[in-house]
Amino acid sequence: ILTFFMIRVKNKLDKRHKNKKNQWDKGKAKNGRSILFYMIGFLICWLPYIIIFYPGTMNMDSLFEIEQYLGKINWTTHHPILPTIIFGTFMKIGSFYLSNDNLGLFLNNIFQIILGAFLLSYSIHYINQITQSKKIKYGLFSFFAFFPIWPIHFYTEVKDVYFSMALLLYLIFSMKFVMQKGKLEIKQWIVYVLSMIFVYLFRNNGVFILLLSFPF
Repeated sequence: ILTFFMIRVKNKLDKRHKNKKNQWDKGKAKNGRSILFYMIGFLICWLPYIIIFYPGTMNMDSLFEIEQYLGKINWTTHHPILPTIIFGTFMKIGSFYLSNDNLGLFLNNIFQIILGAFLLSYSIHYINQITQSKKIKYGLFSFFAFFPIWPIHFYTEVKDVYFSMALLLYLIFSMKFVMQKGKLEIKQWIVYVLSMIFVYLFRNNGVFILLLSFPF
C-alpha cells in the first residue's frame, strides 16, 4: 500500500515540478543546510527532558541484555545480539571506566537522542525536497519538537528505539527508490542495504517487514 501511495505521489509531483527544474536545483543546496538547523532545534526543544529524566529511562529487556553482555546471565537469542552489544558496551564504559552506572545509561541514551534528531531532520529535509511545502515542513518539525513522546522515546534505552530509527531510514530510501525509478547512486544503495540489515538486526521479527515489502 505504501509503495502504491508513493508512486501516486510521485506522478503528481512530476507534473507539479515539470516546469520548475531550475528552482528545484537551487532549492537542494539551500535545503541541505536545513538538516543541521532542524537537528539543533530538536535538541534545544528536547533539552528539558534530557535534564529532567537524566540519565534517561531503561526498559526491563535492556537490563537483561546488559546482564547478558556482562556475563551475569547466559546469552540467548531471545533478544537481538546487536542492541545487546551496544547497551552492554555503553554500560561497560560507564561502569568500569568511569565508575558510574548512570553515565553508562546516559551515554547510550544521549547517543540515541542525537541520532534520532539527525534522522528526523534528514526526513523533514527529504520530504521538503519532494513537496516544497513550508506548511508540511514546519508542521512536521513542530510535531516532533513539541510532542513529548518523541524525546521520551529517544531517551529510553530499549531496542525498539534503534529499530524505529532503522525502519525510518528504510522507509526513506524505499521512497527514494520509487521516486528515482530504482536509479540510486552507489552511496544511496549502500545506505539502503544497511538500513535493511539494521531493520533485521535490531528486532528478530524485523525480517518479516523486509520479506513482505521487498518484493514490491
